[in-house]
Amino acid sequence: MGVQFVLGPAGSGKTEYMLKTIIEESMLHDDMSYLYIVPEQFSMEAQRDIVTRHPRHGSMNIDAIGLNRLAYRVFDELSINPGQVLEDFGKSMLVKRILMENQDDLLMYGNYMDKMGFVDEMKSMMSELFQYAVDREEIDMAMEQMDSESSTYRKLHDIRLIYEKFEEHNANDQYIVAEQLSQLLAANVEKSQFISKSHMYFDGFTGFTPVQMKLVTQLMSHAASVTFAFDIDPDRIGLAKPKEYELFRLTKETIAAICKAAADVHVDILDNVVMCGQGEIPYRFRDDPCLAAFERNI
Repeated sequence: MGVQFVLGPAGSGKTEYMLKTIIEESMLHDDMSYLYIVPEQFSMEAQRDIVTRHPRHGSMNIDAIGLNRLAYRVFDELSINPGQVLEDFGKSMLVKRILMENQDDLLMYGNYMDKMGFVDEMKSMMSELFQYAVDREEIDMAMEQMDSESSTYRKLHDIRLIYEKFEEHNANDQYIVAEQLSQLLAANVEKSQFISKSHMYFDGFTGFTPVQMKLVTQLMSHAASVTFAFDIDPDRIGLAKPKEYELFRLTKETIAAICKAAADVHVDILDNVVMCGQGEIPYRFRDDPCLAAFERNI
């Protein structure tokens, strides 16, 4: 087991390096799986890139997937039924029902439910609460520190009420929201032989939510290896605490969080692969000095 970072500015060849490594290693070790993990919206493009670059234009031990599809792969292996997954449309319908049933108990949002876009905004709020594993007790703690007459307090009261009713409608665990798939996967990673025989390559991520970070930690503990690619200037690579205004602050915080998680689970951190040294022009911009100067000074 080991963790490695592929670092460099945009256009420096990080994705090309990872795809080349995946293809070469998969041809040498056909008994292992190689997972190219990208944000869900990029999975089809990633599959096309692998098929285009592969000498055989296809492989049985490479897959380009998002975290949700990875969850289903493991659930199939372990015969786990996650229940019906509540997607965005279903969440919007449930939020609308909760607003209608509890209109008189809402302090701030009782008259908002018919306004265009409000249900979608509240649905997004529910998704954020699940993504960041915020429970009702944390909302209560925040409310205790506020003036009960303030608008912020009344908004939190309504959000907490909607959140509570949202969970009550699923008291029998008949369904889960899509954001909870990562949480369920993290709880079952250690049981998966598929994960233990997989090399994982994360690309296209800037950061991870707390729920995703718990999953990444479990994957680092049980996968054969995990590699991350991040956009960052070579002269800004380091573990010094980033300043609030830094362009790559989120990236540096994510790298630091991964390093801490790896240390906590006793996983080795391998030497970084730096794709573009200080003063070098990323290959994508070598024929366009204007874009190169813009990228260097942004």
